[in-house]
Amino acid sequence: MIQKACEKSNIDLENSWMIGDKVSDIDLAYNAGIKNSILIYSEYSKSTDILKTEHIIKNIIESKNIIIS
Repeated sequence: MIQKACEKSNIDLENSWMIGDKVSDIDLAYNAGIKNSILIYSEYSKSTDILKTEHIIKNIIESKNIIIS
């Protein structure tokens, strides 16, 4: 799905961001080659043992500061 969207819209995965509330969202980003990801901690993201992101936040508003910096 990500590959099709990238081809259709000419998206550069290496400079893109994935923001999700599940560890599987972060895994999807990692597997697709998206180097930048943010996990919004929620009831769905309890298991962060082997998380492939440095960024864990409490709400979407915090993501702006991470992406800008």
